[in-house]
Amino acid sequence: ALRYLLPLAAFFLGVYLTEWIKHFYKTSVKIHWRQIVLIIEILILGITGFLPNEPTLNVIANIMLSFACAMQVDTFRSIPCATTMCIGNMRSATEYLCLYHISKDPAMKYKSMHCGFIILVFAIGAAFGASCSAWFGVKAIWIAMAMQVVGFFMMFAHQDIEAFEKFEEEEKEKIRQTHARKK
Repeated sequence: ALRYLLPLAAFFLGVYLTEWIKHFYKTSVKIHWRQIVLIIEILILGITGFLPNEPTLNVIANIMLSFACAMQVDTFRSIPCATTMCIGNMRSATEYLCLYHISKDPAMKYKSMHCGFIILVFAIGAAFGASCSAWFGVKAIWIAMAMQVVGFFMMFAHQDIEAFEKFEEEEKEKIRQTHARKK
């Protein structure tokens, strides 16, 4: 029973730690709090890839991945779809499809198709992950880690774009104010 309780406890702790990180780093300018969480997830995935494939260590790996999964779920919950599990997306797709059949509202059909696309991408990712696991064993987790590293750096680019757009808007406002004073 303990081997099932520990991953649940790790999930709890992952959400708890994420909330503390968000609290302390929400106003950070140099790095976004979500990037801090991604660094922790990347480290966990990297360490997990080094663990030998043994029953006792597989339990430890499961605990570590439950912790990382919790951080992922909590950090990106503002995204209108599940990023780590598929069942919620299946429920949403089915609900929207039923609502479309009841109401004939095209928006419900679009939402159902959107969720269906997410499920398809999830399934393709799961098949890719299974194939990688067959080829590389537990080291396949490093592919997921590499994808998170890419996401980490993409967040920097996004921050730069947001900062530039804010600067650009401030400059436009200064020009408007200057022209307004001249009139």
